[in-house]
Amino acid sequence: MTKQGEHTRADIRQLTPPIGATKTGRVLQWLGGGEALNNRSAFVTGGTCLHSTISALRNDHGMVISVETRKYLEHDGHSSQRHQYWIEPDPIVLRSVYRLLRLWGWSQPKTGGPLSAPKPDLAA
Repeated sequence: MTKQGEHTRADIRQLTPPIGATKTGRVLQWLGGGEALNNRSAFVTGGTCLHSTISALRNDHGMVISVETRKYLEHDGHSSQRHQYWIEPDPIVLRSVYRLLRLWGWSQPKTGGPLSAPKPDLAA
């Protein structure tokens, strides 16, 4: 986190998803973390129908998601078009992404505590 209330892409990437995280949440974290997705690359989020997920994020949650249509050359020599989606690094948008993920149960990484404490030297 930078200034009070501002969140970076790294803050978003470091959030831990809840058990049973939705595809919509995983896509939002992926985009908010600085990645771009198209229908083929969306499989990393565990889902298909990326256009429907993007539509839900835009229409139901007010997320600002950019899109560009790109041409790709397929393995068989034919070209196809795919939509490439991403979120701009605007502080207001990133704050909205972070807050929505937290609302959906994403948690901040644990720091400190007994698991991160130095181990005692047993040889002494």
